[in-house]
Amino acid sequence: LFGALECAATERVTLVAVEPDAKTGTVRISGEGKDYPAVLDYVVQLRAAPTLAGAHLVKHELRQDGPQPSVAFSVAASWGEVKPEVKP
Repeated sequence: LFGALECAATERVTLVAVEPDAKTGTVRISGEGKDYPAVLDYVVQLRAAPTLAGAHLVKHELRQDGPQPSVAFSVAASWGEVKPEVKP
């Protein structure tokens, strides 16, 4: 799980919380992106991770309470088994 998060890391997204649930094999990832495209790129990177499945944006919210606007987000995914590599 942590390897997948490290591989998807980018300077445009900051993680705030990672909440894994070992019983259900799911994880909720919360963070802030510099903008909406940065958040979408992060979700795409998570979808490419071999240990995550079904990564999807659960919610997002524009924040303008700091010096720079940002987008708070939450992503949900399943984790556990390594997905088989698809060959063309």
